[in-house]
Amino acid sequence: MIHPIDLHAHTTASDGSFSPRELVEHALSLEIKYLGITDHDTFGGVKEALKAAESSKLRIFPGIEVSAFSEGKNYHILGFMPDTENRRFLEYLESLSRIRAQRNKKILSAMQKDGFTIIELELRKYNSCTMITRSHIARWLVENGHAASKNEAFTKFLLPGCPYYFPKDPIDPFQAVEEITLAGGKAFLAHPVQYRMSPEDLNTFVCKLMDHGLAGLEVFHTDHSPEYEKEMFDLAKRLSLKMSCGSDFHGKNKPTVFLGEGYSKDGELPEEIFETVEFLKKLYR
Repeated sequence: MIHPIDLHAHTTASDGSFSPRELVEHALSLEIKYLGITDHDTFGGVKEALKAAESSKLRIFPGIEVSAFSEGKNYHILGFMPDTENRRFLEYLESLSRIRAQRNKKILSAMQKDGFTIIELELRKYNSCTMITRSHIARWLVENGHAASKNEAFTKFLLPGCPYYFPKDPIDPFQAVEEITLAGGKAFLAHPVQYRMSPEDLNTFVCKLMDHGLAGLEVFHTDHSPEYEKEMFDLAKRLSLKMSCGSDFHGKNKPTVFLGEGYSKDGELPEEIFETVEFLKKLYR
């Protein structure tokens, strides 16, 4: 089932394979009505997507997915951002970009010392302004015959214990929520299943995020089983959090994930998702 609302999708501005225009055209072909552009740590795809959606029935919600790292775990915070020019928030993103660039430099330098011909310019061949991630390095490894798949590239080269794994500098998830909120946006915790927390620990973590301004929870996500969706629905309901839904679409870079599909697996989207859409429409006025 293709849903009319997908609030979590990526473009070539980060680690998706569709340009912003291609993503909009794809969403229109599927008759999606509301689309969140949520690239990692950048608004680089927002302007092109908004322009491509002009005079169409598709409503774009400009957003971001902030990649945080704390105590050995990655956390992703979705931000729905009505002001993508907020000076303080752009400075915050620049600080994240420097952290990512330093890590990328370490990875590429180590690979080059071992004879790999990889250079950063080649990683940007699909989008000169893209935010480079390990996913781009994995794609290069596949395209140049060093791995059969991106999964193998990560497993062989880029995960903890591998020769080109370098840990991230800490990026506080609580600060990420605060920065989104201070910039006039609304922060949602993305795909909670990926953090592998017990229900009790997740409840505690979400409550702490709420203390810093968390507005909602990504209840419906491609990685969530029907049982987990029900668990997250109940958690959001109990804590009076807004609920979002998303495929986490990356195009060819996640070939088993499809725009507008794979979430709310028991059928139609619940009324609470449409309430969130109305909430966001007011935010973007």
